[in-house]
Amino acid sequence: MNEAPTLYLCLGSACHQRRGYRLLPLLEELIRRHDLSARLRLKGAFCLENCQRGCSLKFDGRIFSDLNEENLGEIFAREILPRCQPT
Repeated sequence: MNEAPTLYLCLGSACHQRRGYRLLPLLEELIRRHDLSARLRLKGAFCLENCQRGCSLKFDGRIFSDLNEENLGEIFAREILPRCQPT
């Protein structure tokens, strides 16, 4: 059985100052809404070393930057959701 992929949310000090902590409950809700709890793990990351580009996520080897409460849903739907669908 394959292990579920992991989505990392940067919670380092720079992202925290940019209110990245507000993205955590939004991501939890998106995962719940799309019934991905068994197919996607969400973890906090101390630092994704992408501080200059705003709040960041790492998924499937890619970094998604400049995230905020307004664009998170769109990025989740476009970049993360398709990679979590059963094959």
